[in-house]
Amino acid sequence: MKAVGCGLMGFGIGIGPSWARVRVSTRGVGMSAGPRLARVHISNRGIGVSTGVGPFSAWTNARYPRLNRITVGGSSGTRYLSEPMYNPHAVEMADVTGLDALALTPTGSDDLVIQLNAADKFPKWTLLAVLSVMLLTFGIIDLTDDGMATHLIMLVLAALSIALTVFLYRKESVEHLVPVEYKLEGRIPIWAAEMERTWVSLRQLGGAWRIVESGRVQTLHQHKTNAGASHLIRRVGTSFSTDQPKVLVANITVPSVRSGHTTLYFLPDRVLVRTGRRWTDVGYQHLQVDGHPQRFIEEESPPRDAQQVGTTWKYVNKKGGPDRRFNNNRQLPIMLYGRVTLSSPHGLSWILDLSVTAVADSLASCLNSRPN
Repeated sequence: MKAVGCGLMGFGIGIGPSWARVRVSTRGVGMSAGPRLARVHISNRGIGVSTGVGPFSAWTNARYPRLNRITVGGSSGTRYLSEPMYNPHAVEMADVTGLDALALTPTGSDDLVIQLNAADKFPKWTLLAVLSVMLLTFGIIDLTDDGMATHLIMLVLAALSIALTVFLYRKESVEHLVPVEYKLEGRIPIWAAEMERTWVSLRQLGGAWRIVESGRVQTLHQHKTNAGASHLIRRVGTSFSTDQPKVLVANITVPSVRSGHTTLYFLPDRVLVRTGRRWTDVGYQHLQVDGHPQRFIEEESPPRDAQQVGTTWKYVNKKGGPDRRFNNNRQLPIMLYGRVTLSSPHGLSWILDLSVTAVADSLASCLNSRPN
């Protein structure tokens, strides 16, 4: 029931049975509980889980975040969590992604967004039930002597686990779905068919990106060391699809564009915005779309279907030629991409660069031509 230990690094005492023990030492207070196959440890250093059979064991832990203590107004001077890096020639970048679904106010008048947020909630009880039964099984096996009783308990719990999993899965499969049936009238069916054809072209593109940061080149030094560009951008990959989200069951094709954790779904009456498990929407009457060709200095491998319109140097002089002071100076291709901007007065902002200008024009034209 009680154990006392002493080592080179400190002194401690443990109180309680082997399956639930509290330990007090010079390093702090901790507690461990559970069978050896699934034992949980909690202390001032974090939370950990250990498991083992016979001479074999494994351990994983999640430490608490480090506490940063900062004194303000003391006599020792200003302190920083980390020394700031100063570069007088760096281009100041600004975020251009706008608001995501967590902050964007829905514009729809019905409760579709509310239903989607309720259906896409977390956690899933199916997974929680399976993990609970598995932990219970391990605990009983660890506390029960080997023999017929142990095998019988394993079989019973396995059967209960399967039955519970099937029941909850069937139950959640219905509860976590939002059925939507559209009746398209007037010119909307023609527009929807054009959207599908546009998405076929978008999925075949050699390159598609979303601009997430942008900065204006202001000084002569910035201009020379950034291949003569007038703006710098940071971009991430973008993918196009016609697959419906798992929680939405619709009788139509749903074109979508995804970048990172955020996806736009283009329904006939609105644009759904999803970030993680959060949903909102933007009505087409609020959606502003602009498309135009954009010259881009490409430092990566150019897409196979993009058009090259010129070349420049990574480091340029005043006249646009190569700066001979840099040994690793190389030529860069200037590509012609199609830029499409999707925005709304409420805060939506998506800037897309597409490798084919004609496809970008088709996307912008299709979205702007939606019938009212």
